[in-house]
Amino acid sequence: MVIHAHFEKVSEEQYINDRLNTIVFQSCREYLINHGIFIDEIVPGYASVQDKEDKLNLIKNQSDSNLRAQLIQLFVNEYRNNVKIPKRENMFCLGYDFVIPFDLECLVQPLTPMNIPTGIRCVYDLNAFNAENFSGLFVFDRSSTGIKKNLVLSNGTGVIEPDYFAGNNEGDIFVSLTPNNNKNGTSLRVDYKAGDRFAQGVFLPVGMLESEVQDFEMRTPADNEGLRTGGMGSTGR
Repeated sequence: MVIHAHFEKVSEEQYINDRLNTIVFQSCREYLINHGIFIDEIVPGYASVQDKEDKLNLIKNQSDSNLRAQLIQLFVNEYRNNVKIPKRENMFCLGYDFVIPFDLECLVQPLTPMNIPTGIRCVYDLNAFNAENFSGLFVFDRSSTGIKKNLVLSNGTGVIEPDYFAGNNEGDIFVSLTPNNNKNGTSLRVDYKAGDRFAQGVFLPVGMLESEVQDFEMRTPADNEGLRTGGMGSTGR
């Protein structure tokens, strides 16, 4: 089955916004320090985890903050150098590999999700759909993610609808990882480098009820527009 779609980057502005909205002190501290952003000078090491998160959130929202400017420059560099178009490693691979755009080296508490914007969206030719070739993009963890990293997708499987790219977040595909090793309630050491493959997208055919086929086939190009106005979790709103 040929999929009438392609992967592309979201805008630089969108990626920066998504990074600002998802970065948390617990998983970013080492990475920021390694890039010359000395966050410990602003957030004392003895502060509670919540105090650190509150301080980071305050800094992110201060437009004149020097730290915010440093964060944005770091995210610009990530976008330009590390956001890569997903690809299959060989002709028989089923999945298009997504790479992580930044280092993720931290201790993660059990059952704590890490939300990762990939900076990638999947743009469909909605006019090319009919009931026979209807399909969607499904995001799975790679085998190495679960077996070697002890991480799983927080939502089990990511379901990317064909019109997701038209949402107000430009269709940025997020991958959320959660530790699956909760032995004795211990923290898990996560170790990813920018460019590491950590998830895979697979295009799969999707069926629809016979009662819906006629309306779907009779739709006009105008009917394909304006179906989605939000990003994740916005279907039907």
